[in-house]
Amino acid sequence: MSDDLDLSMQVDVFAAMLRHDQKENVDYIEFLATKLTLALPAHTKVERGGGWFSKAKPVEKILVELHDHHFILIRDKTGPIAHKAKIVRGVQLSHKELPLEQWTRELSDQLRVLAEQSAQTREALERFVNGG
Repeated sequence: MSDDLDLSMQVDVFAAMLRHDQKENVDYIEFLATKLTLALPAHTKVERGGGWFSKAKPVEKILVELHDHHFILIRDKTGPIAHKAKIVRGVQLSHKELPLEQWTRELSDQLRVLAEQSAQTREALERFVNGG
């Protein structure tokens, strides 16, 4: 029971940090790319833009693959555009655009499910929450 509580708290802290920084961070998509890559490197892919000789390589797209749930965040001139897709055996069954707050909440819910099934994900969340 204590492990379930700890896991639940870790996911809640992760989600709260993402929501908080969504409002406060000047460039949310850069922040999110860094956090997700550090916490879930095996599940996160980041595409960066910028020219071949450009110093700046801004994040253009983040893809977080959690089993058959894929969470996509795309940089747009107006801000991040969030999508969620369900992909089973390489076939996309559904795809929808979501408000960023809902996208963050659903990503957190899927992280909770994954962490309950995977010790590696639990450890990644623990490192993220504890700053290690």
